[in-house]
Amino acid sequence: MLNSIIDLLCFTLETMKDVIFISALIGRKFRDMRHPIIGMAAYLILGNAVSLIFPNAFGWLALCLLSYLMLLYIMKTRYFYVLMAYILEYLYAAFLEDIIIMGMTRLGVNKEIYLSISCAVFSFLISVALCRYAPMNRVFQTFMGGSGIIKFLSIHLYVVYMIETGLYKFSFIDTSVYIPVISCFAVVVILSDIIILGQQRTIGKQQHDLECFKTYQPMMADLIKDLRSKQHDFDNHLTAVRMLPYTYRDYESLKNALINYSDNMVSEYRESELLRINLSVVAGFIYSKMINAEKNGKTLNVIVRQHTLKSCMPEYEIIRILGILIDNALEAVDAPGSATLSLDSSQNQIIISTMNKGPVLSSDLRRNMFTYGYTTKTIDKQHHGYGLPNMKKLVDEYEGKICLDNRTISGQNYICFEVTV
Repeated sequence: MLNSIIDLLCFTLETMKDVIFISALIGRKFRDMRHPIIGMAAYLILGNAVSLIFPNAFGWLALCLLSYLMLLYIMKTRYFYVLMAYILEYLYAAFLEDIIIMGMTRLGVNKEIYLSISCAVFSFLISVALCRYAPMNRVFQTFMGGSGIIKFLSIHLYVVYMIETGLYKFSFIDTSVYIPVISCFAVVVILSDIIILGQQRTIGKQQHDLECFKTYQPMMADLIKDLRSKQHDFDNHLTAVRMLPYTYRDYESLKNALINYSDNMVSEYRESELLRINLSVVAGFIYSKMINAEKNGKTLNVIVRQHTLKSCMPEYEIIRILGILIDNALEAVDAPGSATLSLDSSQNQIIISTMNKGPVLSSDLRRNMFTYGYTTKTIDKQHHGYGLPNMKKLVDEYEGKICLDNRTISGQNYICFEVTV
């Protein structure tokens, strides 16, 4: 009878601890929960019934499922949020209980009833203190916004601790003796996961590179085809230049004619600079942007200052940055306007800059430019305001830098972006 009462008290303390800890992780106030007292009472009744009917591993697994469903009902939020919070809470509780069990065993306390009471009471008190004084919700939000690898490893670690708990509850093995072995096994599993996930990530990047190559290599072929077709007109251009002195007799008129004609030739053959870039996928991508700009009645001027472009950033990531900068620059001008793209390289970093006509940058605009959802566009605002923040996040990952400035050229104000990565 006494054992049953102690088990019920421990079960109640664990349930309260779970609700308090997970609500702190999710950031759910007591008043915002859905019938927390009724939910916990129902869980306690159903949990005890399941434990009595199935006093084995199956009943324990059913109890874990009931616990998750109870928390999902009470917290009133997305199932994945509750699931990850439940896994984190379980890992924390298992780790804490391991420490308590090892400490009590060292003190000579080996009776299961005393170990259960110690785990329940100390876990509850420590959890309440953490939820009261530690920024639990901030930690959880950082975890959820972080890498998917961390979530994957957490799930695997949860499975390992489930095995440990199952051995402790439903085997005759002295689990306290095997805790170091199980912990070492967990470390091996985590290291194996990291290696496997790292290889999968490398394979994923290589596949992404291959897809980019398949997408933009045909555009590079179109660029070559376009320039070859223009080579047939080159003789005609030379003939026209040779005839200019016969048409314009005085120096000033001949000079102006040569300047105008050479400017037209340069603009017509501006794509040839892209052929000399060492990054063929980048060249094909820029050419596709030039063609799309022409279809919209705009011009994308490309200046290649360095043909050997070096960067620690993979080519498909460089394309993402180019796409955001070029799209923003062209969207900011009205047809038949133009934007300028410049490519350079220094100290094993690529320097990408764009320039287009625009307003003087205010302090508010500079401060909010890289904030998610912020946009100066008035049409279809819900689909804008994500490009620049995503670009900044990507550049920060590779320890690059972004410069935003105004320039005045011939009385006109220009907005200049420069990304070095």
